[in-house]
Amino acid sequence: MRNQKSLFAGLAAAGMVASFAMGAAAAGNLQEIKAYLNSGITIKYNNEAQVMTDAQGARVYPITYNGTTYVPIRAVSNMLDVKVDWDQASQTVLLGNPADGVDMIDEMKAYHSSEFKQVQTADKQDPKDISGNSYSHWIYLGGAPREVYGSISFNLEGKYDTLTFSYYANADVTLEVLGENETVLARIPVKGGQVAQTIKVDLLKTSQLTFRNVEDLAGGVDRQELYIFDTVLK
Repeated sequence: MRNQKSLFAGLAAAGMVASFAMGAAAAGNLQEIKAYLNSGITIKYNNEAQVMTDAQGARVYPITYNGTTYVPIRAVSNMLDVKVDWDQASQTVLLGNPADGVDMIDEMKAYHSSEFKQVQTADKQDPKDISGNSYSHWIYLGGAPREVYGSISFNLEGKYDTLTFSYYANADVTLEVLGENETVLARIPVKGGQVAQTIKVDLLKTSQLTFRNVEDLAGGVDRQELYIFDTVLK
């Protein structure tokens, strides 16, 4: 991590070029210059030559201007596995995880699911009423009583320390939060009909995160509904 930060700081000092030109142009702060794409420069990270690419996977090259080498910031962030984003309103390049955390449901797509459903903002425009509040994205873990509900999994790449999320069910269920090799990070008895609860789980730098509904205690409920929402990774 120290090597990553040192390299990142060094490249920043050299003057990395943000790959958000359209947003920056709107601010009216661009100054026309004459520069050169320099395909003769090799970028090495941990002594390995890197092929830099943009957000679409197209190859990009450093720029030489007045004796200084400029490197596209998205290409470097991809190389160092550092999150990069663009805030149009403030014309700001955002590096790393935001201070208020990462919205797991809206930022990540599940790589495996069985019987469960993930709804993101882009998937559904109509908000869902859950425990008296409206939500635009959530994970639904439900079905008819006595069914095997399966699981839903996300690849966290070992980047996060904690996950805070809320949950609500219309019937008594048990929710497991699992890490790699099905390590139990949390086992939560959920009381049906109780106002939504919030829990913070230590992720232990797990790469895999799985939610699993392990049993149905619903009795005569026709259709069980279990929701996970307000998921914040830090």
